[in-house]
Amino acid sequence: MRSIERCQAELLEKMEENQKAAEKQEEELIEDLQQEITELKRRDTELEQLSHTEDHLHFIQIYPSMCKPVNTKQWPDISVNTLMNLDTIRAALTQLQQTLDENLSQT
Repeated sequence: MRSIERCQAELLEKMEENQKAAEKQEEELIEDLQQEITELKRRDTELEQLSHTEDHLHFIQIYPSMCKPVNTKQWPDISVNTLMNLDTIRAALTQLQQTLDENLSQT
């Protein structure tokens, strides 16, 4: 019975580790997105102000910098793994099955 509890504890520990790793990745992606949104809003404000300027020299000077693309990630290429590694679960369940079989054969 203790073997079963140990296997269960190991499986739960692995699941918690995977959950924490996924949450950390999610937080990093959210932070990156927020930074990109902030930068895009800043540039939008600058472009709006620039569109109303009467100072053509200033417009010519600043325009090239406004045409540079914002450094953004390729978000469609990023995925968050929400499923636990099936190999980990399969291995833990196999070990649990073997332990159960051993315990049942001894009784």
